[in-house]
Amino acid sequence: MEGLWLGGVAANSAFRHFEGRVTTSSFQSEMVPFEWSGDSHAIFGVKQDTVKPNGWALGPLKTYLFSTDGTRRELPALTSPNGPLDEIYWVGNAGLALAAFGTKGSSYRPEHADEHPTLAFVNAQTGRVLQSIEIPNEDPDRPALHWIGAVTSRIDHSGRAYVLISFVNGKWLSWAQGDIPQVAPIPANRGASLFALSPDARTVLLMKNLSATGLICEFSKCPPPTPQSGAIAELRDIATGRLIWSINGTAKTFSGYNVPAISPDGLYALVSMPPRDGHWQTTALVEMKSGRVLQEVLDPWNGKCGAGFSRQPDGMDCQQLSNCNL
Repeated sequence: MEGLWLGGVAANSAFRHFEGRVTTSSFQSEMVPFEWSGDSHAIFGVKQDTVKPNGWALGPLKTYLFSTDGTRRELPALTSPNGPLDEIYWVGNAGLALAAFGTKGSSYRPEHADEHPTLAFVNAQTGRVLQSIEIPNEDPDRPALHWIGAVTSRIDHSGRAYVLISFVNGKWLSWAQGDIPQVAPIPANRGASLFALSPDARTVLLMKNLSATGLICEFSKCPPPTPQSGAIAELRDIATGRLIWSINGTAKTFSGYNVPAISPDGLYALVSMPPRDGHWQTTALVEMKSGRVLQEVLDPWNGKCGAGFSRQPDGMDCQQLSNCNL
């Protein structure tokens, strides 16, 4: 991952380019270590000293605030006795984050052992570690920190953070700030980096990554893909793993999906749907209570795109579809 570009929608907005590199092995999902600040005037992000051109890490991640006026400010260093800052996942837009220390030793030159991998809630604005926990590699009932797949998060009205972490080995970890993390009994999911946490942090919306099977040939003709039927997306209770509802369908071709989104009031969701005959992929507006598809909109191109909900204006009661901003 190289550099950061910032630009505005106004006609006179200038594009800002901040040079920098982050070793690609630090982030194994589609997540990126950048997040807009609450006033939309800056971005919380990172830089890292790396070996060019292969990207091996020479030192820990350093946190920065990149401003739209072209300036940047290095934030206080986040440190732990258990290893360097190797991963950061922003929570909200005020500098709170989930950090991982001592988890990517094999990505350094020279390599080093990660004997005490650690997760922590941190405040990047002040450089404080708010709460941390070690997870021993040898514990068979705990996910290995070296293989974080993706993280989703929420902040409640009191400012308390909640995170749900998926691991490449199929394990899940649920953590409410101030509490002890809990292994969530959610079934393993192929490509489990595509999920969203509900506003109350009690349920998770998962993309099941349904796709046709078969060979992909670049220079020769392959037989057509074999359609596959099953769950496209599903909602599960985090504490019990119980399935609440699922959206089922058939993928007739090779399909790629986007990270789902849930509205701030928890009433609606946006999920990717597999392409239909003669059409590109669509994004569906879904009722969260029942999983009912209310509307589908064609994606603007046949590939990856983002979808989300805007914030509700103050005093707005977003109870009807016509009143929500998508």
